[in-house]
Parts: sequence; structure tokens; C-alpha cells
Amino acid sequence: MYTVLAASTVGKTVRPLESVALANAMHGSPRSASVERMSKMPNMQKVSEGLLILLKYDPNGNCCAEHDEFYAGNDCPPEKMTPEDVARLDELGWLWDADLPSWMKFV
Repeated sequence: MYTVLAASTVGKTVRPLESVALANAMHGSPRSASVERMSKMPNMQKVSEGLLILLKYDPNGNCCAEHDEFYAGNDCPPEKMTPEDVARLDELGWLWDADLPSWMKFV
């Protein structure tokens, strides 16, 4: 179980396989235009663009992957970032996991 925080949600506890349900909960159901745009962008681009944003805040940061989850930016909590960067990470499907703490993305 993960407690996640993104620009459009206060915090939710989810299981990893509930990523689609989380996206719907975060953006409303039916899915918003931003989620539809996000789903049309190739996943590798969403991961790499998110990493480029996180690199601005932690150029020596680490990342790791576990099964279908990618983690990075543990020194980049949303409150230390610009609202525009947090919103863009949200659009790209990245979530702040306050329990780790780290940004994560289902892949």
C-alpha cells in the first residue's frame, strides 16, 4: 500500500495495481483531457521527462525500479518544487509517495 500525494489530490492509499483507478480518482471520472493526453504519450517519454524535471532539483539523485514501479527524486518533495513542475509531473503520471519519501511512476 502506498500513500501518494500529487498536485490534484491531498493523499490516497492505493495498491500498485490500482494506478488507473488512482488516475481517475485524481483527475475525476471520466478521465480529464490531461489524463487522455498523458495516455497518448509513450511511457518512456513520460519517465524521461519526469526524470529531467527531478534532475533540476537533485542533480546527483538516485533512482530505482521495482517490478512495475519507478522511483526517483527522494530529495525533491513537492513543497520544494515550483507549482508548474509539480503539475507537469502529475500530468506525466508521477506521484509523490510520502511514505518513502520519493516520486514514483507506474510503468
